[in-house]
Amino acid sequence: MSRVFKIAVAAIVAAPAIVGCSYFKSEATREAEAPMTRPVEKLTSECARLQPLFGPDVQELTRDGMEEGLKRELAKWDKDNNGELNYAEVQPLNDELREMNVGAAPVRDWNGDGVTNYQEFASGWRTMFELCDRNRSKTVSWRELGYSPNVTAPRQAPSAPKKPKTQEGASERPNAGGY
Repeated sequence: MSRVFKIAVAAIVAAPAIVGCSYFKSEATREAEAPMTRPVEKLTSECARLQPLFGPDVQELTRDGMEEGLKRELAKWDKDNNGELNYAEVQPLNDELREMNVGAAPVRDWNGDGVTNYQEFASGWRTMFELCDRNRSKTVSWRELGYSPNVTAPRQAPSAPKKPKTQEGASERPNAGGY
């Protein structure tokens, strides 16, 4: 065999092994090595609800940055500048959240007093911040916006059908058809 042929065969054999090594890296290592760029396309994950709170040159959203962004968002929707949102002001906001198609819970007047105050306004974003901070770094990166949080644990299928419980000494139920 020629030397060139041997090198080519060695390269072909080694390529899957080299590629496979990157497969076994931890998610944190892959995230740290990958450049943090803003997504070009429109995000559709639940975490994308946080996207408007990022500043123009911000790569990671901190809690303080989120609170500042929430105050800006509230001011944007508060047409009468009273620090609260009435029903007419909340409706366009909820329409925009629906258009984002991120599964965002609507902004609501939780205590039923007729207005949505800052705490009620901010509750959905604060919840999403907690769920989307995947690595518990107290920040949410652009990369984390692309994920959907697992809000509930996966359901397990039963391994065997459950048998009806009977009390000790009780007889089985009679057949309903009388057969």
